[in-house]
Amino acid sequence: MATIDLVVFDMDGVLADLCEIHRLALRSALSYYGFIITPEDEAALEGRPTWVKLQELGIHEWCRDPVATLKQRETLRYLAGLKPDAERVAALKSLRDQGIATALYSFTVPQTAETAMYNLGLASYFDLIISNQDVSAPKPDPEGYTRAMSDLCVLPQRTLIVEDSDVGIEAATLSGAHVVRVSSPSEVTASNLNKWISACI
Repeated sequence: MATIDLVVFDMDGVLADLCEIHRLALRSALSYYGFIITPEDEAALEGRPTWVKLQELGIHEWCRDPVATLKQRETLRYLAGLKPDAERVAALKSLRDQGIATALYSFTVPQTAETAMYNLGLASYFDLIISNQDVSAPKPDPEGYTRAMSDLCVLPQRTLIVEDSDVGIEAATLSGAHVVRVSSPSEVTASNLNKWISACI
């Protein structure tokens, strides 16, 4: 019997490498309104919510909503180019075949998470998708992960979280679940998932 009943995945950097899409979308939106973001700022703000990025960049408050709206539209335009990811599909299918529940937690707007997962061929393998509209605070607050466990009625001791970022690892650890860190989506394979699950004791 598996020691794990639920695997929760972060999205960016874990199931999909969307960092460049977010960079391009924000760059495009800022440029439209006459703002410029430097490569140094992009690196420093990597993985943070759009509203935080705009605040840190010193964008006038009255202009943040229009920039954020355009950034979301640009993000969806770039996401349309994603193609099904056979290896990640096989990885999630292997969990489904073992009767292990799966959830996605990404502090993005629902449309971004759902569109990315659909275009990658992964959406149908999730029992639950949690977005920024389902929680009150971003990572490193563990709320998104504790919410997934609560909604699916699984204890932290029987949950594995797959993350890639420092704030994500902190959030996952605070949730009380088992945690594994990856450096890219290529590590999320059926064989690695089985190995990580077996290591949870």
